[in-house]
Amino acid sequence: MQAVPDAPVSYFRLQMFGGKKGLIVNSRNICGRNKATVGMRAHNGRRSVETVNVFNRRCKALKRKQRAKRSAQRTKLRQLRSRGR
Repeated sequence: MQAVPDAPVSYFRLQMFGGKKGLIVNSRNICGRNKATVGMRAHNGRRSVETVNVFNRRCKALKRKQRAKRSAQRTKLRQLRSRGR
C-alpha cells in the first residue's frame, strides 16, 4: 500500500463485546492493575513495542468495596489504639 502515508496515532480504543460467547475469554480476574505488551509496525517498516496499562471500566464497584473495607479497617485500628491509651 504505497498510497497510504504513515500518520501518528495519539489515541486508540478497542471495545469488544464479552461474555461466554465473546471473542476473548479471561482466564483470570482482570479487575486490578494489568499491563499488556503492544507491538506495532508502520508502513515504512519501523517497529515499536510498548507496555501499556489495561483496565476494565466495570470494576468500579469492586474498587468501591475495597475502599470501604480499607476504611473500616482503619476505623477499627483507630478505635483499638484509642482504647490502649
